[in-house]
Amino acid sequence: MQSFDGKLVLSAFRFADPGYWLTDTQGENRSLVFNTSGFMYIVNSSNDNIYSLTRNISTPAEDYYHRATINDHGNFQQFVHHKNGSNWTLAWSPFDEPCKANSICGVYGMCSSPDNETETCNCLPGHTPLDPDNVFKGCRPETVMNYCAENSRDNFTVELIEDADFVSDSLGDLGQVDHVDMEECKKAIIDDCYSLAASWANSTCRKKRTPLVNTKKSVSTKGIKALIKVPIKVPINPDIPKPTNKKKFNSRAFLEIGSIISSTLAFLFGVAAIYYNPAAQRFIKRKPCNVLWGYYFKHRIVLKEVGRPELKPAIHRWHHQKIFMARNMMKAHRV
Repeated sequence: MQSFDGKLVLSAFRFADPGYWLTDTQGENRSLVFNTSGFMYIVNSSNDNIYSLTRNISTPAEDYYHRATINDHGNFQQFVHHKNGSNWTLAWSPFDEPCKANSICGVYGMCSSPDNETETCNCLPGHTPLDPDNVFKGCRPETVMNYCAENSRDNFTVELIEDADFVSDSLGDLGQVDHVDMEECKKAIIDDCYSLAASWANSTCRKKRTPLVNTKKSVSTKGIKALIKVPIKVPINPDIPKPTNKKKFNSRAFLEIGSIISSTLAFLFGVAAIYYNPAAQRFIKRKPCNVLWGYYFKHRIVLKEVGRPELKPAIHRWHHQKIFMARNMMKAHRV
């Protein structure tokens, strides 16, 4: 029940549409009742029956089980089952046509029901199932094509589907061309690069918007002709060698190498940070000074301790240059 207008509506939940079946019960405070006698009806705020759904029911009601369900084809149905019986029997449904529900076969799918009892789903020409195991999920184009591209007319054909229709309301029609035959309708969608399909009936051509979500081929579409653009498949040349598979990228090895490189860089950055730390710099600068002082005083002591006059000039010449350099470096360090 729609609370804003009081109508009982069946609609496709995956696509926005006004509904494929509804009751004329517009008003406030409407409710659906399924009573113990097995009848379904709609009441107003005064609890008055204003619309009966179930009109005939097996009696006595207490001898039967009753249930009302919406099946996977979008039909709201009521069944009865005798307590001593073995089968459920259909007591009421809003419509009998299996393909009545909107979008029953999904986007770019077509619902077919030649006997008006069973239905099957198939993809439109030029399309393939989204799920090969479940065509009811819809289809996708086998070849994606820009029909507005230059010279695109050479890359597609227009196929005819007899006794079928792209059912939609006025908002689903891209345009309408009156007083034309089927060939003129075909030319109209070829000339319109924004239109993928069209329905032709009673000299009227209705060009359709995309995506196509409600294509039907059943009793209600007898005499209607559906036209759809289909890209031309490019044949595969068996002589052209297939591209060889590239060597698979070893992501694990790449991560391990990256981790090793990152660890090494982190270690080097740590060493650099310690080296350039002000406290470390004071220690580093102090160490050469201590070494030079030690070298200087060590050799001065050696020179002083040499007692033999004949050896003192030779030792003095041997160490003189190094001691002189050490003294100059210590002076520069003090500055």
